Amino acid sequence: MSPGCVADGAQNVLSKLEALESSCEGVIITRGVCCSLCGSGPIAREPGSGRKHRRITSNNKILRLLSSSDTYLVNPNQETVLESIDFCNRGDEDLRRKNYKGAIQLYAKALETGMKAAIALNNENENENNTLQWVINALCNEAYCKFQIKDVVGTIVSAKTAYQMSKKKSSESLEVLQEVYESIKEENKELEALEALFLLYEQQEEEDKVKPMRLRKRLSPMELGKRRSLGFRLSKLQTSLY
Repeated sequence: MSPGCVADGAQNVLSKLEALESSCEGVIITRGVCCSLCGSGPIAREPGSGRKHRRITSNNKILRLLSSSDTYLVNPNQETVLESIDFCNRGDEDLRRKNYKGAIQLYAKALETGMKAAIALNNENENENNTLQWVINALCNEAYCKFQIKDVVGTIVSAKTAYQMSKKKSSESLEVLQEVYESIKEENKELEALEALFLLYEQQEEEDKVKPMRLRKRLSPMELGKRRSLGFRLSKLQTSLY
């Protein structure tokens, strides 16, 4: 995950590897550091042998990388998940261009195509993993886009689904819920979302403290400003409603 490899698409590859992790026996995916092979990224390194896999640029290469046998047996659910993540990536591009309706269509297609496959892969392994993270991200982005086109009901449904699928650990879904409830003046529900959100912020901060420095989440000035504003909003609602 060095800057050069990120520029070559390493973040996308990491997300795809994490989405398949639980369905690959004996495989653990972790963020790596520079392998000194600039221009050959994205790169994956096997910690035991030290073998380096270069230019992991296609879904086929990702599947071969994770295959534990020379015969390369394809799991249809794995292929479906990778194809669905590609739809999400296209949705992210539309979101950046503020083409919200186009993004919603792509996220919906990704979820319709790949959610069941992702859940099936997740059920193959009971360990904590990131198998469903792409689904949660897609739902949160879908909720945000729906809010931008004033689809209040759709926003709430997508955000709540993301929150439940994350086992109530998605701060992004709560941030969207807070915003939509504020817009429709549902103060009690907004307060409930904010209280859950700040409790989650605290949990995330505690979990971050035990991680290596390179893996800790660093908030941007914009994110810090947003949290301060939400804190003021929380205090105001608590004063008026309690």
